[in-house]
Amino acid sequence: MKAEYFWCGVIGSLTGVDIYLDRRHPHYTLSAVTRRVFRVETKHGKVAFIAVWGGLTFWFVPHILVPVMQEIADWTSEGTWGHDQSAA
Repeated sequence: MKAEYFWCGVIGSLTGVDIYLDRRHPHYTLSAVTRRVFRVETKHGKVAFIAVWGGLTFWFVPHILVPVMQEIADWTSEGTWGHDQSAA
């Protein structure tokens, strides 16, 4: 499976859940549910949320952001930016 399809599915699913929750229950947005799950009004909840968010960030940068930036650099240096490379 291509990474693009995976990430489109993940982001699309989260967006769909957020829209569904917002329409069905006005105070049940994804942000509100996240705050409720982590109980961010408490000290331990804030620490847990920061730990999870920090872990996601440390994972995201080397696994997703760096390869994407390298691919963009390759496209721009080859002059193939915005063109389907499979047709060449």
